[in-house]
Amino acid sequence: MVQGIPFLKLSGLVVKSLAKPMAKQLKEVAGDIGFLRNSCIWIGQTTSYVVARMSHFTAEGFNHHKFRFVELKKSEALKNGAEIVSEALVLATAVSVALLEYARTNQKKALDDQKRRAQQAEAEARQDARLLAIERALRENRQAIDDLAAATEQSRAYGFWRRPR
Repeated sequence: MVQGIPFLKLSGLVVKSLAKPMAKQLKEVAGDIGFLRNSCIWIGQTTSYVVARMSHFTAEGFNHHKFRFVELKKSEALKNGAEIVSEALVLATAVSVALLEYARTNQKKALDDQKRRAQQAEAEARQDARLLAIERALRENRQAIDDLAAATEQSRAYGFWRRPR
């Protein structure tokens, strides 16, 4: 069986490949767009805070030292936030393509399963029809045998049939 070109997989690879330059461009323009700039700064500061908190809690003797957090400079927070946003874009693209391929594969399996069940039901229906035909023929044969047996008995009663001695 000849398979066609897997356009979905190829288009998924193209989208994944395009996501990387788009992410790079996003990092470059993050400082120029107001909403994106503020979001990247917030993401950079929040990530820095979470990393500092985790480092403090995993350090030995964290109970003895008070946690202190020093905010990053806005330019550093912007850089970190833009990096995270761009990586999130690449990851979201890859996950979306993988989920789309998974859904398509499941849909194909469901259709194949449905075809297989339909073929099984058709085969069972054919077998049932054959079984009914065999049972009908068997009943007809039994009836014919019973009719022959009755005719034989009747002919014996009239003396047309004699047993060899």
